[in-house]
Amino acid sequence: MRIVGIDGGGTKTDGVLCDETGRVLRRVRGGPGSPTSQPMTQAVQNINAVVRTLMQGDAPIDALYAGLSGGSVGNNTEVMRRELKAVFPQVKNLGNHTDAINALRSAIPSGDALVAICGTGSSVFAQVGEELHQVGGWGHLVGDEGSGFDLGRRALNAALRELDGRGPHTALTVACRQVLGQDVTMAIPDLYVGGRALVASFGVVLLEQAEAGDAIAVREFQQALSGLAEQIVAAGRFLPSVRKPVALAGSVWQNDLYRNSMQRALGENYVFHTTDLPPVYGSFAQAMGQLGLAVTDEVEKMFCQTLAQAETIAADAL
Repeated sequence: MRIVGIDGGGTKTDGVLCDETGRVLRRVRGGPGSPTSQPMTQAVQNINAVVRTLMQGDAPIDALYAGLSGGSVGNNTEVMRRELKAVFPQVKNLGNHTDAINALRSAIPSGDALVAICGTGSSVFAQVGEELHQVGGWGHLVGDEGSGFDLGRRALNAALRELDGRGPHTALTVACRQVLGQDVTMAIPDLYVGGRALVASFGVVLLEQAEAGDAIAVREFQQALSGLAEQIVAAGRFLPSVRKPVALAGSVWQNDLYRNSMQRALGENYVFHTTDLPPVYGSFAQAMGQLGLAVTDEVEKMFCQTLAQAETIAADAL
């Protein structure tokens, strides 16, 4: 069988062509596949280039899943599916949705489960049968609780409150100054130019000072943590089981303090799963599921072995 997994982000698209044993026959990378970072037509063209390079001919594909950043925003799922079906009518079983599925299925290949994404932003999804329920993930202006951006904003704000004389002393003030090379009050223009990504980079400052025991950092950390915990619990209501598997995705989860504190906050009924597998493995696993095929330990082992051996090819220009 010929099975394609696509992981489309804001900077690149990663695609694999595999058989049902997990053997990677080909790996291709191309331009961004996210429909929110560019016009839909450009996203489709980039995915088209990756898939056609993977196919290298007209042999039919038995299943394809494209998990895309921004793939569930608005009506992107329906529009992208219509566009992909028009481009690839020979694909027998085609699915597409958010790249959260890629993260979920990389850690938990099958079954009902949660995925908690916590990097620059945050969001939680519950996969229950064929239904995908989203909680949070509404962006840094109105959401992103517990994310790197939330942590970084809290660190900078605490420093500003002390410098303004409206907040208590905190080690965050000196720590932020060391990173910026000046007080936060003087760095405001740079922070606004750097925007979301720059603010999020101060998340590690908050985590470091919270781990060191600074009272203000601990308070801000706990408040940020509780925001994401609320999202996970809210998403957990969709799972019928008492013990709820949770796939962790995103850079913030790599911090031991954050991960261990969240585990204590949620309790033992939330079982965390992590993985070193790339997100494109999750899209392949989802495509396997579309065919009703089990993703066994042997399949995962074969995928890992052959992915390491496979040459990564650049997508052909269309």
